[in-house]
Amino acid sequence: MAAPPINKVKTRSKVFSGTVRNVGQSTVPRLEDLCIRVLCDNHDRYEKIGDAPYWLIKPMLEKCTAKQLLDLENHNPRLTEDDDELWKWHCKNEYREYKREEDESWRDLYTRAQMDREAKFNRIKEKFVKKEQSKDPVRNTKLVSVDQAKPPRNVRRLMQKMDPKSSGGKSYGASTSSTSSSGTGKINGRPSSAPSLQPAKKAKGTLFKNCLKMAHNIRRQNC
Repeated sequence: MAAPPINKVKTRSKVFSGTVRNVGQSTVPRLEDLCIRVLCDNHDRYEKIGDAPYWLIKPMLEKCTAKQLLDLENHNPRLTEDDDELWKWHCKNEYREYKREEDESWRDLYTRAQMDREAKFNRIKEKFVKKEQSKDPVRNTKLVSVDQAKPPRNVRRLMQKMDPKSSGGKSYGASTSSTSSSGTGKINGRPSSAPSLQPAKKAKGTLFKNCLKMAHNIRRQNC
């Protein structure tokens, strides 16, 4: 009796690629290292450091900016005895063009360079303000009433060519009644000391009349 055939299932073999990562720490960190890590993460929240030695808090001071380091020195004057190397780094980073004078610390160099920069900024600011004040005043746009506005001369000429009877603006006619020798008269049955001004009716221009006549002829032809 023959044995039944064996079904072989082909499967891919697993291949590992990459590096082994340690999920957990192999060693327990020291309490000092944990404290330094917390100080570095919150370096902008401290003002007084007490009696902590410079070598211990140096990693935190290296994270501080120049302004933060100045604030710490104001509250802890003894830092000025050991942190000159930190000021050297700030000077090299911000004021490379300045050089130390004789018996000048890096902190004094940084202060001198900062004062020179502020003085230069103030001079430029004053110069700019004087230049702006010496300029001519800016023209302001003003609104003019439509009744008071007059068309330009070329517009008035064009309006007079199109409509000779039109003066290019509002025309007013003085309607007076019979006046006496003293200059007083009556308007609408009432005495008046000055003649009344009434807006005259605008006469239809020749161009407008021609347009009406042309439209009337076109309508008659269509009918």
